[in-house]
Amino acid sequence: MYAVKKKKTKSDKPTVKTYNVNKSLKCDLTQPELLLAGLELAEACDAKAKLDEEKKSVVANFAARLKEKDAQISILQSKVQNRFEFRQVPCEEQHDFAAGIVKTVRKDTGDVEEVRAMTEDEKQGSFDFDSKKAADEATV
Repeated sequence: MYAVKKKKTKSDKPTVKTYNVNKSLKCDLTQPELLLAGLELAEACDAKAKLDEEKKSVVANFAARLKEKDAQISILQSKVQNRFEFRQVPCEEQHDFAAGIVKTVRKDTGDVEEVRAMTEDEKQGSFDFDSKKAADEATV
């Protein structure tokens, strides 16, 4: 395992044994070694900066995806808790000029959703000038 060099003395008994070993010891760098280490350091710093940017991008992407899921959960939770949601539903407004009211009726179920008094502008619509004009033109 170890190479042993024996030094002979007058009595032929070795007094010093020598072993070959490797140890980590301080060594001054040469200019070419220093230059190479500097280049490797610059490349490592650049690679780390790119990884940091990539990490930020991935974290931002995940944060956006989590926010999107939170919004979806909130909407679904509200539906389940309230047992209803608002949707665009085809309706019909029935203007009853004699009664002075407007009824909003759902076309899908026929249910009356709202009954309200006519506004002043809606009451003005009761004068059907266009159909009267068309009738006058037809008789001419």
